[in-house]
Amino acid sequence: PTGDGHAAELAAESNVVVEGQSFTARAPRMTYSHAKQLLILEGNGRTGAELYRQEHVGGPFSEFLADRILYWRSTGQVHVERARSLKSN
Repeated sequence: PTGDGHAAELAAESNVVVEGQSFTARAPRMTYSHAKQLLILEGNGRTGAELYRQEHVGGPFSEFLADRILYWRSTGQVHVERARSLKSN
């Protein structure tokens, strides 16, 4: 804990879905670090990780399907490892 009451590390497994104002993510496994504002989505070999996000609310969606996706919520930066499909509008 950093003393500000906002430190959190989360992990979830088995068909996880996360929805935010400008993104939706699905993956067999996810971890999240509040301090880094980093969401890590991981596939399991059969099922990939999916991220659908908008640059701004109401804008077009970009779609990412990969074995592993790192998404920094604070900056909107996405890093894709072993991509299966990418679509950007």
